[in-house]
Amino acid sequence: MNRLGLTALVAEIAPRLEGRRVLRVRAVGGDTTAFELGDPAGDTLIVSTAPGLRLLCLAATGDAPRGGDTPQRLRAAKGGTISSVGLGLGGPTAVVALSRRDPVGLESKAALIIDLGRRPGISLDTMGRIAPITPAGDGRSAAAVSSWRDDTGRTHVRIGASPHRNAEHEMRFDSWNEAARFAYDEYAGAMRDDRRRSEVLRSLARTLKRKRRAVERVKRGLEQAGRSPELRQKGQLLLAKKHEFRRGQSVQRLTDFDGETVVEIEVDPRLGAVENAEALFRRAKKGERVATRSPQRLGELERDIEKLEREVDAARDASGVGLGKLADRHDRRTPRQDARKHDEKIRFRRYTVSGGWEVLVGKSNRDNDLLTQRVAAPSDLWFHARQAPGSHVVLRRAGRKEHPDKRAILETAAIAAYHSKAGKSSKVAVLYTEKRHVRKPRGAKPGLVTVSREEVVLVRPAIPTGNDPE
Repeated sequence: MNRLGLTALVAEIAPRLEGRRVLRVRAVGGDTTAFELGDPAGDTLIVSTAPGLRLLCLAATGDAPRGGDTPQRLRAAKGGTISSVGLGLGGPTAVVALSRRDPVGLESKAALIIDLGRRPGISLDTMGRIAPITPAGDGRSAAAVSSWRDDTGRTHVRIGASPHRNAEHEMRFDSWNEAARFAYDEYAGAMRDDRRRSEVLRSLARTLKRKRRAVERVKRGLEQAGRSPELRQKGQLLLAKKHEFRRGQSVQRLTDFDGETVVEIEVDPRLGAVENAEALFRRAKKGERVATRSPQRLGELERDIEKLEREVDAARDASGVGLGKLADRHDRRTPRQDARKHDEKIRFRRYTVSGGWEVLVGKSNRDNDLLTQRVAAPSDLWFHARQAPGSHVVLRRAGRKEHPDKRAILETAAIAAYHSKAGKSSKVAVLYTEKRHVRKPRGAKPGLVTVSREEVVLVRPAIPTGNDPE
C-alpha cells in the first residue's frame, strides 16, 4: 500500500477508530497483528506487514484472524484509548495515538507507529507525533486491488487508485477499507502458504543434499572395500617375509609369493612387520563389512531420495492442511534455533501476576522443553502441578533483584493448576522451585524433568484477574 492509498484509507477509517479502547492485541502468524476494539465492541484493526501484503483494515471481530499472543513490545497498547489517527512523516506510515489513565488518574500517552514501507513493522513510541491527514483527492475514492506472481511464484498484492500494470487479477471497490479487507481475506492465506511452501522446499533441499552426499560416501566406501582382498594379501606377505622387513621405511618392496613380482606396500615406519600386517587385516575386515552392509544402505538412501523428490513435487502444489502436514514433517529446527525464534514460531501462553511479574506457560511437550531448557533463566521460578500431567510454568525474574511475594507465587501456582489435568479439581498441589533445580534426564522424552529441591502449595485452579484464559 503506497502513501496515497494509506492517506485515503486512514481518512476513511479514522472516525471509526477515534475514541475506541484497545481490548486485546494479538500477533497472528508472525506478520499480522490484530487490535480488538471496544466502546462499542465488535471491530478489530488488522495490520499486515507481510511481504507483498502490507496493509491495514478495519474488520468485524468475528471475521478477524484468531489466536496468537500479545507481543511484548506492544503490551502497553492494551487498555489504551485511541485519541487520534494520522500519518507519519514521509513514507506509507500510519500513527495511532493512544492515551490511558492509571488508577490515580494520571494520563500517559503513546503512539503506535505502523510502517508499511520498505521495512514494515509495528512499534510503540511514547513520543510519537502525528502529521495532519491529507484527504484523498477527487476521483480517487474508488480503490483497485491487483494481484500477480513474481518469477519465484510468490503472490503480491497492490491496493491503489489504479491497477498494477502486470496484474493478473483486478477488482475495484467503492471503499478503501473494503478493498483492504478483500485483499487481506483473499490473499493472506495464499501468502502464508507461499511462505510455508518456501520453508518446506528449503528444508527438503537441505535433506536431499545430505542424502545425496551420503550416497557418494557409500559409493566411495564400496570402491575402497573392493581393495580388501589386496590388503589382506599384502598383510599375509608381510607376515611371511617379516625377516625382509626394514623398520623405518614407509614403503616396503617385497617379492610376491610367485617368486617374481615385486609388491610395494605402504606401511607405518614406526611399527614392525606384525603390527603393520594387523593394521592391513583390520582395514580389509572393515572393507568386507562395508561391502556387506553398503548395498542395503545404498538402497535405503535411494528410496529416501525418491520419496523426498515426490514430496518436493507435492509441496509445490500443496496448500492449507496438506502443506501444514508437510511443514510439520520437515521442521528441522534445533531447540537452540527454536529458542531464538520462539516469539514468532513457538507460542507460549503469557500472563501477568501481582507485582507485574510475567508468567510463561508451555502449550505442548515440545514447548515445555523449550521453555524450561532454553528460555527460563536459572533464577526464574518453575511451577508444575504435583503428580498430574500439565504445562511447565515459569515466573520470569527478568533481572529483578526482589523475590516475588507470596501472592505472586500463589497466583502463578493457580495458573499451573489451571493448565494441568487436575484443572477442574477444587484444590491442586503445585510444586515450585528455582529453575536451577530442574534437570532433564539424558534421553528423556520431551517435557520430562526431575526436580532436586521443591516447595509445595495448595491452590484453587484459576487465571488471575485481568488475564484472559487461553
